[in-house]
Amino acid sequence: MRIPPARVKGAYSPLESCLLSVLCSQSKAFEMVVLKFFLFSLGKSLNLDVFTVAGQLLGELVRKLGDRVLPLIIPILSQGLKVPDSSRRQKLFIFTTGDMFLFCWTRPSPQDQKACIDKAGVFNYDCKYKGATSKLASSLKEDKELSEAGFSLNHARTLLGSGLETYEKGKNALETWKHFQMNWTFVNVTTPIRRGVKFCVCVKELLPWLVMPLQMVYVNENKSAEKLKASFSFGSGTLQGHLLAGEERFSVEMDENDQVWYEILSFSKPAHYLSFIGYPYVQLRQKCFAKESTKAMLKSCSAN
Repeated sequence: MRIPPARVKGAYSPLESCLLSVLCSQSKAFEMVVLKFFLFSLGKSLNLDVFTVAGQLLGELVRKLGDRVLPLIIPILSQGLKVPDSSRRQKLFIFTTGDMFLFCWTRPSPQDQKACIDKAGVFNYDCKYKGATSKLASSLKEDKELSEAGFSLNHARTLLGSGLETYEKGKNALETWKHFQMNWTFVNVTTPIRRGVKFCVCVKELLPWLVMPLQMVYVNENKSAEKLKASFSFGSGTLQGHLLAGEERFSVEMDENDQVWYEILSFSKPAHYLSFIGYPYVQLRQKCFAKESTKAMLKSCSAN
């Protein structure tokens, strides 16, 4: 078993070393010992080192035993949501094979998101695909190399209305993240739309809140370009610490007929076996997001 990177070999206490060795065992009783230690660390201490060790231990357990141990972990994690003392519903970094994933019991604060960004690594997908979502959707659908690399395409395009006023409202909605404000997922509205900016997408599902880091790859704005009178778009790529690998683009465009369109285009694949196990559900939620995001954009463009 690989020793977690935060500590050098030989620097663990006897208890930690014992618990780490437990991960080599296939005993269900030993698995529960590690899980109970994780809960104890989470509930009794605010020491970051203890959180880190607990997260590393849980991460190594999941890495080794995979879906066999998930039915044990999910109910235990869910118990934390019922703790009345908010000071005990703390964030948790889970380390697996060098990656970091941040879970929060409550809605992630700006500080939680900053902590996630600070620990995030580089892009977790091949650099040759960076900026690929700036192409037309039809071009990506025909890209055999992308599909052979295991990426799935997600595309949605909806008419918002017509005219310059609608276009400007749509552009403003994207710039203020109105397309990403839902009760189960959000992006901090103060995040600037600028190339190179790192930010987090926060998602609430069966588990506590999951905080996933991304970085803006490009921001494009064009006027009177060929068949488009105006267009505004930006694309973001996933970083290490994100459960998926890929890129997503949001855009508003006004065509030669003055019709204004909102488009979502992304390609993604599981970046971790946790997302691989539940990837069909992830794809379903992507389609759900597209529908809810479109409703939010329609509402923004129809507002006076």
